[in-house]
Amino acid sequence: MAAGMKAVEVRGLWWRYASGRGWALRDVSFELEEGEMLGVLGPSGAGKTTLCLSLAGVIPHGIRGVMRGRVRVFGRDTSRAMISDLARLVGVVFQDPDTQFVTMRVLDEVAFPLENMGVERGEMLRRCEEALRATGMWELRHRYPFELSGGQKQRVAIAAMLARRPKLLILDEPTSDLDPVGRREVFEVLARLREEHRVTLIVVEHRTEELLKYADKLLVLRGGEVVAYGRVEEVLADVERLKSAGVRLPAAAELALRVFKRPAVLDGRLPVTLEEGVRVLQAARSRMRVRRREERTRAGAKPVIKLVDAWYVYPDGTAALRGVSLEVYRGELLAVIGRNGSGKTTMAKLMVGLYKPTKGRVEILGEDSRGLKASDVALRVGYVYQNPDHQLFCETVYEEVAYALFNAGLPR
Repeated sequence: MAAGMKAVEVRGLWWRYASGRGWALRDVSFELEEGEMLGVLGPSGAGKTTLCLSLAGVIPHGIRGVMRGRVRVFGRDTSRAMISDLARLVGVVFQDPDTQFVTMRVLDEVAFPLENMGVERGEMLRRCEEALRATGMWELRHRYPFELSGGQKQRVAIAAMLARRPKLLILDEPTSDLDPVGRREVFEVLARLREEHRVTLIVVEHRTEELLKYADKLLVLRGGEVVAYGRVEEVLADVERLKSAGVRLPAAAELALRVFKRPAVLDGRLPVTLEEGVRVLQAARSRMRVRRREERTRAGAKPVIKLVDAWYVYPDGTAALRGVSLEVYRGELLAVIGRNGSGKTTMAKLMVGLYKPTKGRVEILGEDSRGLKASDVALRVGYVYQNPDHQLFCETVYEEVAYALFNAGLPR
């Protein structure tokens, strides 16, 4: 890289989609040195994904609209460079991994971009194994994407980009479907990429715990404008600005603010990691009181959902659920946690009648799910998918909301 050249340089960037009236990005400016990691924060609709598309050259080459300002990636003006040239420099992992899959097997998916780049076969296989092992997907390399959980799909999409070894890697909420262990593993992989290959990283995230451990700088967007930009410790110092911008602070930082009522509580700064949060708890133990929750009475009540030794085995022989028994009563809130691929989504689909148990019994509002149609359950049990695109199919928001009510026979 030429002396004085920035890895990323954005100056006065404005963007308006051809289909929109307002500006999606407004006078955005920042820069990155090679090997730095930038965390991009902000609420939904802040312009984070639009910024990612601009850095990758998809805007303005692949999307119609009006652009002002300048974006340079390793000296190349993205509005003038060929998209094929930018693709060799920049890798993007999108929020929805399904949009990136083009082949059948996991291994083929990771190898596909390398084949297009003309990488020698031996080197290709070595990179594929390295990327899949780094993301914990090597053992599933012969699986098909539709056999994977949402978090596993995201790992494959990340592996496909890691294998390419781009100079700039952009990740748009790469850990949104991953469990805490998976999120930690992804950021550990990113840290190794920086150390071993000096990859420059831009990571969009809502969950900030892991990001703040590794990022060098933060960029906070709201309404397409830059609300804050600078070193991590500088941006975190202004808690009120972050909260007003809709940024969710790490759980440890929220805890510290609630207990101590001030931002500088751990060596003059907010705690970020779980370990730092434990230190705050230990220091604050004397001033905290825990209120016991009142137990809800279940006397005489019947469960709305009941699983009795429920099993579910997929056609390929994978036992996703093994002998689960539980009861959920009216008014309760049941939190289901577990690693990716542990059976959470499978159990949810059993609870709404989309799947029938292979063994055991599932009761929905007192009735055996085997005797119920999914359409019967749909009027009484609501279900929101992990990916909302899987349940949105009308042309407008109003039509989408009204669709189920219309089918239920409600008057207009």
